[in-house]
Order: sequence, then C-alpha cells, then structure tokens
Amino acid sequence: MSSAGHVLDMVNRMKQNAALKKGRREKNKWRSVSQKGASHRKTELSVPKHTREEIDAAMEHVRQDAQKQHKKMQVLYGIVGLLSLALLVLAFVFL
Repeated sequence: MSSAGHVLDMVNRMKQNAALKKGRREKNKWRSVSQKGASHRKTELSVPKHTREEIDAAMEHVRQDAQKQHKKMQVLYGIVGLLSLALLVLAFVFL
C-alpha cells in the first residue's frame, strides 16, 4: 500500500514542521514580552471638531446626491424599458 520512502518523507516533514512551530512560538513569546507595557500607553488622536450644523449640512448634501442618483437611475430604467417594449412590439408586428 505505502512504500517506505513515502512514510519516511512524511516523518521528516513532521519533524521539520515541529521545528518551525518551536521557532514561531519563541518569536511570538518575545513579541508579547516586549509589548507588555504597550496597552497602558495613551495615544492621542487628532480628530477634527465639527459643529452640529456642519455635520447636518454634510448629511443633507449626501442625501441630495443620493436622490439625484436615484432619479437618474429611474430615468435610465424607464428608457431601457420603453426601448425593449418598442422592440417587442416591432418584432410581433413584422413576424
């Protein structure tokens, strides 16, 4: 069923993988030791301050853009629908 070469190859690969795992484990242990105090450090974020009016104006602008896009899509679908209907009518008339 299985030859000795294949079995030996599998055993060697298992040994190599075990050695790689050990190396990764040591590297990760070093990282966790070096970053132990990192969670206690405070970092300041530079978040811009906006007034409520600015936020409302931006939201209204986005809402208007979405409505314009929706109207454009409705017009496009209407034109495509009318053209397809016209083609169907022409196909039935001439066939």
